Amino acid sequence: MKPSISVLVTCWNEKETLWECIDSVLKQTVRPDEIIVYDNASSAPADRCVSEGSPVKIIRGALFADKLKQLLGA
Repeated sequence: MKPSISVLVTCWNEKETLWECIDSVLKQTVRPDEIIVYDNASSAPADRCVSEGSPVKIIRGALFADKLKQLLGA
């Protein structure tokens, strides 16, 4: 069984640099199964640039914080 590979990237208002990072990750010898981008409440949300069927998943800051509180029972 092939191991699952995930890459976690954080960003805040650095859309151009973010896509350079993602491009670099996708050019690696072993391609990840998913790339999770944690967008720390950017004024220009990164999710506007993700196409359908992309291996990139965007988690917006507030959503992540709420989910974390829920998981921690806070």
